[in-house]
Parts: sequence; C-alpha cells; structure tokens
Amino acid sequence: MNALHANSAPTAPQDDEVITLRLDDTLRQARAAIRATADAVLEVRPEMAQ
Repeated sequence: MNALHANSAPTAPQDDEVITLRLDDTLRQARAAIRATADAVLEVRPEMAQ
C-alpha cells in the first residue's frame, strides 16, 4: 500500500464533527424540554393554547 492509500484510511471524527454532533444532541434535548414544558403549562392553563 502506498502513502496515498495509507492516508485515506478511515479516521476518528475531527474536533468540529464531534462538536457538531454534541450541539445537535444538545439541541434535540432542549427541544424536548421545551415541548415538555409547554405541554405541562397547557395542562394547567389550557386557555393559553392558541
């Protein structure tokens, strides 16, 4: 195997990829928390639904 092929082997995710994955996960968690909060508020104050 020459150097070109050795360098094209799969590698671990780069730092920016890891950060993006973590941000995506954090965003999903935040959206779920917001939805849960909104659902809880609407249970107590149904008149707030639009």
